[in-house]
Amino acid sequence: MALSPVEISMDDCQTNYSLNVLIFSKKHAKSLVGKYYRDPDNISSDWKVLDYKTAKSFINRKVYIRSPITCEAPHFKICKKCFGARNFPTKYVGVVSGQIVSERITQLIMRSFHSSGSANLKIYDSTKLFIENHLIDIIEDDEYVKLKFDDNHFPATIQQINGYHDIDPINNIVVFKPIKEPVENIDVVSVLNDMQNILKSNKHIKKHPSEYYQELIEHLLNVGTPYSSFIEILLCNMFLTDKEENIFWRYNQDKKAIRKFGDRNLAHNLSATLGCLFQPNKNTLSNMVDIKDNDINTMSIYEKIWYGIFDE
Repeated sequence: MALSPVEISMDDCQTNYSLNVLIFSKKHAKSLVGKYYRDPDNISSDWKVLDYKTAKSFINRKVYIRSPITCEAPHFKICKKCFGARNFPTKYVGVVSGQIVSERITQLIMRSFHSSGSANLKIYDSTKLFIENHLIDIIEDDEYVKLKFDDNHFPATIQQINGYHDIDPINNIVVFKPIKEPVENIDVVSVLNDMQNILKSNKHIKKHPSEYYQELIEHLLNVGTPYSSFIEILLCNMFLTDKEENIFWRYNQDKKAIRKFGDRNLAHNLSATLGCLFQPNKNTLSNMVDIKDNDINTMSIYEKIWYGIFDE
């Protein structure tokens, strides 16, 4: 609901600003396909649509992209060029963005039941299949861990498992020593905590909005390859340059972003009506504005439904 004001409202906002993005992987490159870009080494060139081959060539390099985060379309909306060249069947891209991000976070939560806290060890498929099909017992003592199998035709790759010590072919046993050095963990809970920190309010930010984008897209690419613009939309109305006047950074990018709204308090800072619908309380109710004081062109789809107003 807090993202519902983000609609495609014009073809091109004509902004001179763009997002400086470091493409860090093939999945990240794929998520950016369809975005309008400029090569930092040739910033005088026109905006071009990014294809996958070009995006991959920018891996471990920075590229300038037109983005909802830097879009200057009025009333918290965005233009088609900052959204990208991908065709989408609705102008209500903010609502879709909220749905997509929620789905990805749900997938991360579900994954936590299966992999959180497990060790991230490199094991070849041949070794995995042999263990799966032939392991019959695990024997542990103070010094070793012994895997007993019903077959002694061990794949050579089993010796490449971290901690491998010896093979007893007579008893079909592979011996391992306990691993004492640190091993990278697959900890989805920590990823979720990181994402929560990215999305929460921050009254004294020191990072650039592009840094928040880089952190968020890296986490969400763990569960699919969502179009980057949907991730950018999540952040586009979160940053302020003036706390007293509620001046948003996307409309005042010559100044430094000094405050960030979180997902919970974003709605009522965009619209009194949205604040009432999203998280009704004494403060939001007191800020309700009569419909005659609202411009229908500034209202989100949820506000139009609330007031019984519908456009074509």
